[in-house]
Order: sequence, then structure tokens, then C-alpha cells
Amino acid sequence: MRRPIVRLALTAAALAAVAPAASAQNILIGPMAGANLSKLDVSNVGASVSSRTGFLGGAFTRIALGPSLAIGAEAFFSGQGADPVGAINRVDLHYVNVPVYLRVAVPLPVVKPFAFAGPQLGMKVKCEQRAAATNTVSDCPTGFKSADWSAVGGVGVEIGLGGGALVSTLRYQYGLSELGNVGALTDLKNRVATFTLGYGIKFGL
Repeated sequence: MRRPIVRLALTAAALAAVAPAASAQNILIGPMAGANLSKLDVSNVGASVSSRTGFLGGAFTRIALGPSLAIGAEAFFSGQGADPVGAINRVDLHYVNVPVYLRVAVPLPVVKPFAFAGPQLGMKVKCEQRAAATNTVSDCPTGFKSADWSAVGGVGVEIGLGGGALVSTLRYQYGLSELGNVGALTDLKNRVATFTLGYGIKFGL
């Protein structure tokens, strides 16, 4: 009778000793930066719109739910837009983007590849347009939406390094919201390919 009790007590003590070490791996928080290749999808038939590059910076967190599953969230400032061909030849969009996504990783000890997907809310900070004829810059027309809902998905890798991890992602943002009109371009939607790199420090609950 005593042996099962002793075994149970030893098992409980072992789990109690392991729990803090496991929980220390639960949360990853840190800064991130990256680059965008953005474009605006338009409803105009035959409209020519070129991609343009921009940069982003902010912070991210990853909360592990198990060896493979995790929830990720970010908040970052993002420079987006496009270079249309026409009366308006440049559109500058600046957002604070907040994606929340489910992440599925290959549970390897040091280098963990993963895929992720989820919704993103973009809050417009600034929108400017440049006229081709005069090269003057002005604000986008009144009525241009201040919120942009998108679907985000991509792949990445998390590499254990020191007391934290290096995290790199490649993703695509597919805008769902019709933002408004700029010049002759109508029903604009964001399309953005992004590379990010960040370093997070591990914390427990």
C-alpha cells in the first residue's frame, strides 16, 4: 500500500519540478522589423498599378499551447501603397497592423519551421496621393476607410538562440476591405507580401 503512495508522491514531485521549466518556454515576446512589397488591387478594367517597397517595425508575441500549436499576435507600423500609372502616380499608406493567428510548427528541439494563418486589423495612420502632372502631394479623398480587415498567412522558422529565439517569417496579406477611391482608381484593396525578422525572449506564465 505504501509503495503506490510513494510512487505517486515521487511522480507529483517530479512533475512539480518540471512544470516551471516547461512554463518558462510558453511565451515569447520581442521586437520585429521587416520589408513589404505592396500593391493595390483595383476594380478598374485595364488599370496599371505597380508594386512598391516599404518597411515595418513593431513587436510580436507567441504563446505556446503545446509542442506544435501556438497563438501569435503582433502590432507593427507598416508602410504600404502602390505606384499607379495615370493622373495619380503614387499612393502612400501607413498603418498600424494587428494580426492574430494560429501557428502550427514542426516540434524540433532547436530549429522549428511553422505555418500560420489568421485575421489582421489595419488602422490607418496616414494616406497620401501624388499627382503625376504637378508632382504635388495631398491627402487621400474624404471617405477613404480608416480600418482595413485582411486575411494573413505564411511560413516561418523559429531558431532557439541564447535565452530566446530568432523568428523569421514570409507572409501574404490579402485585403478584404474596399478602402475607397483615389483618382480614377476605384474599390482599392491591399495586397502585401512581407518578410519579417525578430528576436523574442522567453517568459513563463
